[in-house]
Amino acid sequence: MKNTEMLKEQSYIFTTSVTEASPKVDFLVELFEFCPDMDCDGLPLIVLKGFDELIDFIEEMEMN
Repeated sequence: MKNTEMLKEQSYIFTTSVTEASPKVDFLVELFEFCPDMDCDGLPLIVLKGFDELIDFIEEMEMN
């Protein structure tokens, strides 16, 4: 992960999309800062593109 400081004590909500348009990307997961109204407006804090990035992110979360 490029910015591990962002992972400490952080809660996220996410959106995801799956498309057939890009064979290089399995899926996108956009992580936003958690807010009680579950709002996903604005720019995401982190964008994960595919399984490898998702696994790296989960491993990084487990280490913190």
